[in-house]
Amino acid sequence: MLVCQKPVALEVVYNRLSSVNLSRHVALLRDSSKDKAGVYATVSSIFETLLDQIQSPNHEKLSEEMQVLANKLNEVAISLHKIRPFGKTLNQLYAKAMWEFEIPSRGLLNPQFGAA
Repeated sequence: MLVCQKPVALEVVYNRLSSVNLSRHVALLRDSSKDKAGVYATVSSIFETLLDQIQSPNHEKLSEEMQVLANKLNEVAISLHKIRPFGKTLNQLYAKAMWEFEIPSRGLLNPQFGAA
């Protein structure tokens, strides 16, 4: 929700949201006494769209896949921050490591350490 006393500012925000295809998720209220029905219709449409997405057959499958991935990420995070027998975490070791290899996506050397 965005509230503003300057209608031009609201128009700018609305137009920017429209430019990235988010206007269907926005209800622009210019006059509270005249625009209520339009705003309620827009909000209702937004909720109906979301409800349809939640009730789609793929929603449950995607939700389960996301949960599996989240669990794996949690395991990695726990492992990275677990203090090892030598008194350090893997995160601490990785942070201090000097990585002198080429970055495949750009073919650049790590700028922190310069050229090898």
